[in-house]
Amino acid sequence: MVNLLNFLWDGVKKYSEEFPIIKEADFGLIEDFNIQKYTPPAGGYKSTHFENESLRTCKRFLTWMIYLNTVEDEGETEFVYLGLKEKAVEGKLLIWPPSFTHAHRGVISKTEKKYIMTGWYSLIEPEIFID
Repeated sequence: MVNLLNFLWDGVKKYSEEFPIIKEADFGLIEDFNIQKYTPPAGGYKSTHFENESLRTCKRFLTWMIYLNTVEDEGETEFVYLGLKEKAVEGKLLIWPPSFTHAHRGVISKTEKKYIMTGWYSLIEPEIFID
C-alpha cells in the first residue's frame, strides 16, 4: 500500500509541475479507492460522466486512475470534450480534474478484460490552531 501511495504522490508532484496552482490547495486521499474489472462484451463504464457531479462528490479535487493491464482491442478512456482517448497500458497513471471539462467514458473492448484502480484526491478543511 505504501508503494501505491508513493506512486500516486509522485504522479501528483509531476502533474503539479504542469499545473503549479494545485500546490496551493489542501487536499488528501479521503475516499476509498476502487478496483474495477470490466468483462467483454459489454463490461465497462460507458456512460459519459464527470467525478464531482453531486453534492456528495463536490469536494473531489483530482481524479486518478491506474491501468492494471494492457488492452490491445479498444478499452481506452475517452475524454469526450478534449477529443482524447488514453490507451489502457499496464502501470499507466492518469490524473485529471474531476469537473465537467474532463467528462469521460470507458471505451468497451469486445474481446479483452480491463482492470483499473481509481480514486480521488479531495479538498480538506485546513486545521486551525489557536494558541
